[in-house]
Amino acid sequence: MQLTKEKIQAVLLREDEIGMHAVGRALLVLLRNQTRDEKRDQDTKYRNDTGFTPSDAQRGTSMAYYYMRNGRLTEKQLAYWQKPAWTEAKRIRIAKYWRQLLLAAQEKQQQQELKLAA
Repeated sequence: MQLTKEKIQAVLLREDEIGMHAVGRALLVLLRNQTRDEKRDQDTKYRNDTGFTPSDAQRGTSMAYYYMRNGRLTEKQLAYWQKPAWTEAKRIRIAKYWRQLLLAAQEKQQQQELKLAA
């Protein structure tokens, strides 16, 4: 299956269990993309186009760890990520990270293909 921006964003915006887990896993990808000191301080320190934006860093880090511990997000947490961020031209908060998520999905697919080829 060929992943696209639209397919990724559509899954992230689903209002069901699948959407909740997609957002939770997306938060984990973004957390993984943060540097060690950014994770520690729940902040964005470098303009490297990876991880959370400065406006999402604290809440994103916290909710990624919450998802990691509990295996789910609350309805309130999910609503936060699926609603527009008024400070960013009304873009949906989680959907703006589609490039990082696409790259992570492609890397995962390549790793699986290498395992199958071995």
